[in-house]
Parts: sequence; structure tokens; C-alpha cells
Amino acid sequence: MMNKSMILTLLLPVLLLRVSVSAAEEVDSRKLYAQLGAYAHYSDDEDFSGAPLMASFEIRNSRNRLYGLSLFNNSFGQFSQFVYYGWEFPLPRLHRYARAKLALGIVHGYRDEFEDELALNFGRFAPGLVPAIGFKKDGLGVDLVVLSNAALMIAVGKDFDL
Repeated sequence: MMNKSMILTLLLPVLLLRVSVSAAEEVDSRKLYAQLGAYAHYSDDEDFSGAPLMASFEIRNSRNRLYGLSLFNNSFGQFSQFVYYGWEFPLPRLHRYARAKLALGIVHGYRDEFEDELALNFGRFAPGLVPAIGFKKDGLGVDLVVLSNAALMIAVGKDFDL
């Protein structure tokens, strides 16, 4: 029998695709941005269990909006998901390839003794806000991602045409 976490993990990509297709109909160009977590630095806590595994997939449109799904092992080694909507902001005054990103969504997967690690955890679901700053040139990107007060992650990514 499938548990709620597994059902949610299977349904999230379907829901994400549905939302992204609807949003994509409004604009001319879309790109898939695939991203991997390359390194994370945690705040000093003995409960953290090693380097996170993170992969995210975003659909970006020409209006700098994005819709995404991130699959990751949280800092306590639990498989977790983050489905989100966000914005990308070019920062040409900082550098011509600089950008900031803000993602707002729902986090799932913190459980057992770690449920309370997320500020507003409602039955393993919690709101999430993830800011990042980085550079992107010719479809290749690198970002410094702020993960609450728990960690900083360096993530690398690549655009793909849809």
C-alpha cells in the first residue's frame, strides 16, 4: 500500500506540468532549467546527516516567471519535495550575467522528530521561501541558494529548449 508521501511525490510532477503548460500558453518562449546541488554548508548542528542530494526542474517563461519541483534529501537525510512558483530578476547593475531568484511554495517530507524544524509544518507540509543569487550565461548557471537559517547551497544548472 502506498503511503501519503509516495502518492504526493507521484502527483506533484503531474500537477506541476499542468500548471506550467497553462502558464506557458500565455507566452512565446519556454525553457526547462535543470539544476543540481553541488555543495552545501550547514549551520553548526550535530543532527545534520551529510551532503544533500538535490535536483530541481523549472519551467521558465519569457516574463522571468518560473514553476518548479525540487527533489532532495533534507539536512536530516529524509527524502523531501518542494513545489514552487517564482521569479527571476536580472541584476545588470551588479553584473551583466547576474540574477536573483525567489521561489515560494510548499515543502513536504520533514517528519518524525524533525517535523518541527520547519516553522509552520502542517502535517508534513509547510510553506517555503527560497531566495538565490547567481550568474547565468549561455544557458549555464550557478547560484548561491539560501536554505532558511540552516544552510547555504551552491547549485549548478543548464537550460534546455522546450
